[in-house]
Amino acid sequence: MRKLVHRGTQRPVFKVTSVTMGRVVQCESILEYEATYLFDVSSQVSAFREQPVRIHYAINGQDHWHIPDFVLVVDGVLWFIEIKFRKDVDAAVCARTQQLREALARLGARYGLLTEAEIRREHAVPNALSILRRARHTVDETQVLIALEKLRASGQLPLHTFGWGQVGSLEAVCMAQLILRGLAAIDVLAPLSATTQVSVASSTNSKE
Repeated sequence: MRKLVHRGTQRPVFKVTSVTMGRVVQCESILEYEATYLFDVSSQVSAFREQPVRIHYAINGQDHWHIPDFVLVVDGVLWFIEIKFRKDVDAAVCARTQQLREALARLGARYGLLTEAEIRREHAVPNALSILRRARHTVDETQVLIALEKLRASGQLPLHTFGWGQVGSLEAVCMAQLILRGLAAIDVLAPLSATTQVSVASSTNSKE
């Protein structure tokens, strides 16, 4: 909706290549940039786009418009997301957030405000980056299925069993892709390393 890259732009633009979307995503802040990693690594997010639409709304009889930072498809539901540092969340932002939550809920969509408190929880961002770095590589689907069956046979294994920590390990790529697909599960907030336990994801084991 809003063109981020143009000759007159004064805002910094951060770019990240999305595994989910297969394209470069442009962000206006480092916080949006970090949030993109979380969206990309979540198996619940099937699609997302930056600066998606202009929303018109009214507060106390006054007309306003707003372009949310992202729209996500989360388990089939549209989520419009605004991302701000806590210091920038003032009374006007709070009023808009409440208004759009109520209005969009009536249309079957959702609206959310994310700050660094939610995005930078513990090790979520570096973990997402570690997984995505591996998942970007191409691997044969048969190898992915073999890795999945290896995990299913034990139920839970440390990541080093799949070559996590070894340069160029195809098994590690397979496991990263399984995590992205929601077929394998880890503790997304704990430090991620070769000793991290990975398990078969259950239908109730949803990632945040």
